[in-house]
Amino acid sequence: MRYNLETFIKSEEIQTSLHSEFQLPLENAYGSVLRVQGPIVMTAELYRVEDEIVFYGKLSFTSVEECTRCLDSLQVEFKTDVQAKIVVEDLMDDSEEYCLFYQDGELAIEELIQEVVRVEYPLQHICELECKGLCPRCGINLNHESCECENEEIDPRLEKLKNLLK
Repeated sequence: MRYNLETFIKSEEIQTSLHSEFQLPLENAYGSVLRVQGPIVMTAELYRVEDEIVFYGKLSFTSVEECTRCLDSLQVEFKTDVQAKIVVEDLMDDSEEYCLFYQDGELAIEELIQEVVRVEYPLQHICELECKGLCPRCGINLNHESCECENEEIDPRLEKLKNLLK
């Protein structure tokens, strides 16, 4: 996805708006492809600040994930604010900020979105705060059923003491 900025750059305007809904394959920090449901929505404002153009945007989408405790599916709504500096690709600096690359009159938005998702998308998801997870012995989802496993774990260093109490 690219935006043509030539008219904004040549004009005297100090602000312009962007809005887009699109599909784009996204990956998390582990390199796993996210199962995005529906469109990715990006709204943004571009401002001239002295000799630079600054990008202020909001990114949102919904994806399907698995609870890290019980492995049930859940929908995750991801929303984040994005601030980036627009730079000419040849003059990229080593700053810690997000950068939007401007080349041949166009902004390359996909690279920024990929980078933001890799950095800010949570790696673990929990279906609910009270999620009981899976039984470590039999694997039953403890949110839906209870199991008959003996959950008493004894420190191996104290096991001899337990035998004395019998």
